[in-house]
Amino acid sequence: MIYLALILSLSLSPHIKHWPSPTTAPSDVDRLERRMRARSIAERTAAQRKVAARPDAETLLVRSLPRINRGMYVFARDHEGQQVRDGVCSSLVLAAEDFAGCSKVGPGDRGKPIGYDEILPGDIAFLVWTDEHGKKNNHIGIVMKKLGGGKFEMMNQNGPPNGKRAGRAVCDQHGQRQEWFFSRPGVNP
Repeated sequence: MIYLALILSLSLSPHIKHWPSPTTAPSDVDRLERRMRARSIAERTAAQRKVAARPDAETLLVRSLPRINRGMYVFARDHEGQQVRDGVCSSLVLAAEDFAGCSKVGPGDRGKPIGYDEILPGDIAFLVWTDEHGKKNNHIGIVMKKLGGGKFEMMNQNGPPNGKRAGRAVCDQHGQRQEWFFSRPGVNP
């Protein structure tokens, strides 16, 4: 009788959820399935880590650039869609030069002049054009990608298509009434 009361009191106890029985005990098949599931998750996680550790094309490109170009490129990329300083085109380039640690001799110094064939991401692109009234104008930006055939992608602001926010534009050095000049930042001639 006492034995039956003990069993009843234990079965009604909130701390014991169920009695172990042959039907609820995990079988060898259940254990094997759980082990295989855990191994599968571990293998997938290891594969994901391996893919994450593999650098993408942009990372490889940035790592291959000279130090100053790398800084210029990263600054421009990270500020895309934002207004840098007062939103003027030269403000973007000046801020990128400051970020990259460029050495400047004077206010007009923009590094070593280079040709289109030599440009790298992070180089500086200058545009001088003559408007329909014969007035000379200029614009400046940061080369983001060389596209070939005289074309390149430039990060600029205070110009099309983004207004005072930094944005990318595809440029062609063979346009009418315009001249493009390029320079390697931080390298004084």
